[in-house]
Amino acid sequence: MWRWVAAAALGVLACAVALRGWAPLLVVQVRGPSMEPVLPAGQRVLCRRNRRGFTPTAGRLVVAVAPRLLGDRWCWPTSRRRPTRTKLMIKRVAADAGLPVPATVSGAAGLPAGAPVPPGFVVLLGDNAACSTDSREFGLVPVGHVVGPIVGRFRRAAAVAAEPVRLYRLPEAELAALRARIASDEQAAAG
Repeated sequence: MWRWVAAAALGVLACAVALRGWAPLLVVQVRGPSMEPVLPAGQRVLCRRNRRGFTPTAGRLVVAVAPRLLGDRWCWPTSRRRPTRTKLMIKRVAADAGLPVPATVSGAAGLPAGAPVPPGFVVLLGDNAACSTDSREFGLVPVGHVVGPIVGRFRRAAAVAAEPVRLYRLPEAELAALRARIASDEQAAAG
């Protein structure tokens, strides 16, 4: 019985998000392998829309408005009023304001490696670097284009509606491993 109630509640939430665009929560489906193994393709996640005062921090999974490639230049949409109608991306915040710009991102960001990320910007990277279009290609991301943090993901269920699972910030050990991987990528890039 409780599964039917959860399924109905999820359906109402999804309809509100899809039809209204103003709901505080947004259901986003992962497309492509850029966030594997943490979020495989087809996984649905729950995003809490950005409220004033939200600051993306390193290690956090976020949903952001994706830039568009026009010719040889990346361009950001001029408005993010209706994120349900724009292309979104799911990435991990690798560096926020004040943290050093990774060497793998410095060329696209137009900043020297190790320079601090300027206020109002973040570095977004996919967990699967080989298959990810991220800050290594389009540079720094304006904080205003971050829709919000991922607060949960849905279990896959065969015949029953998905049930939400809490997804928290990376534990310090995993965050340290991510930073070590970025540092080794930087050393490899520096040559």
